[in-house]
Amino acid sequence: MVGLTKITPIKKKDPITVNINEQDIIIKQYLPIKDKADLITYVVQSSFNENGLLNPLREKIYTVIGILKWYTNINFTDTMLKEIEKTYDLIILNNIYSQVINNIDEIEIEMIKCWIKEAINSTFTHINSFAGQLQYAKTDYQNLNFDMEEMEKTLQDPNQIGFLKEVMEKMG
Repeated sequence: MVGLTKITPIKKKDPITVNINEQDIIIKQYLPIKDKADLITYVVQSSFNENGLLNPLREKIYTVIGILKWYTNINFTDTMLKEIEKTYDLIILNNIYSQVINNIDEIEIEMIKCWIKEAINSTFTHINSFAGQLQYAKTDYQNLNFDMEEMEKTLQDPNQIGFLKEVMEKMG
């Protein structure tokens, strides 16, 4: 057997430094897969509101913020993150985002955007599935006291269709 390290030398893509508005910004050229997953999770979780509705504008804003947070040495204060719309406008109006992504391989950025879309679509599908609705109902309506294991057994029993009707009526 030949070890993978013998046939694939470790390659590094060193970060580059770009001066933006008289500040040295370090831009990573490659993001490890774990960091990519964290970035995608951040964007997806930030794109849906507390009712599970997707806000495409928030998706765009958090994609920009996420790319800057994970690919650069730009720091965001808590205030900047609370006032996310102002922060986004500041970034766009000062061409910070465009200067950063113009210095990252286009394929790297397109992969991230594609994976964000896929994760959002998957999340949206889950939220709108019956299982997602049950999960939402259990979280939102704690006083209904669902026993999920018992419900699963009941739903598998064809003689218990009346129970499903009751659940659907309670969910509205």
